[in-house]
Amino acid sequence: MIVIFALLIGLGCLQVLFWIGQQRRTVQLHRSESSSARHGLQQFIARHAVGRRINTFLTDVRSHLVGRHRRVQLIHLAVVLVVQVGTAYLNQMYIQLELYIVLPIVFPLTLYALYLRSKKAMRQQFETAFAEALNVINSSLRAGNSVIQGIEQCGQKLTGIVGEEFRQIAQRLEIGEDPENVFIDSWGRLPYREYYFFIITVLINMKGGGQVREVMARLSVMVSNSRIMERKKYAMTSEARMSVKILAFIPVAFFALMNIQSPDSVDVLLHHPVGQILFYYSAGSILFGLLVVWMMMNKI
Repeated sequence: MIVIFALLIGLGCLQVLFWIGQQRRTVQLHRSESSSARHGLQQFIARHAVGRRINTFLTDVRSHLVGRHRRVQLIHLAVVLVVQVGTAYLNQMYIQLELYIVLPIVFPLTLYALYLRSKKAMRQQFETAFAEALNVINSSLRAGNSVIQGIEQCGQKLTGIVGEEFRQIAQRLEIGEDPENVFIDSWGRLPYREYYFFIITVLINMKGGGQVREVMARLSVMVSNSRIMERKKYAMTSEARMSVKILAFIPVAFFALMNIQSPDSVDVLLHHPVGQILFYYSAGSILFGLLVVWMMMNKI
């Protein structure tokens, strides 16, 4: 009986192991089917110009708002929640407008501010790390190594988004993936002009050879000059940027002062039907004007 009982237990364990393996294979099959479906959908979208623009916009927004790490997601979620709670509190204490009007307006503005902040920080981090990466690759080329070996060295030595990207490129090339697909996917994650020139240079060198050392040296000089010009632009427009910030602060300060000095006037402005129309028109026109001026300065 003991032997039969042990055999039954062993057969039951084997059946459980077979069932777990089957479940894993089923999950992998579903993942492959879903990934192939997503790939087909992406190919269908890529055939149309509008679809490509929408896909590029959504990818850009997702990469900056969601990010690559869970820490970025948690920080952005916490900021959105804090801003929503703070807006509801300030509205209840001072403005006293309807929450279904205030919160839906503040929510996309918060997301847009987080998007701009993340995009600016990612751009600055890329410029600094990419200039260092070009120096490492140029040093590797002068030592007689190939561009791919220089990319591997960058992945080992650098940190941040450029170091992570180069480590991923080296790993995918090491397992034998198509270099063109690898670099195009990488450019989708780092959609910058300098990085595009770098990718084209590397692909041309891998396919047909050439004087890649001179091209990398010129690209490094171009990146350095671009950073210098960007700093000059910010220095030349610093006065105008500060003026826009001051102009944006004046209506808020004036409204807060009027709420202290003459709360009856603020009450009429916020709760009377005609006063609400004037308030919404004034706030909308001021925000629209500041947005136009800010966009004009960013186009410089």
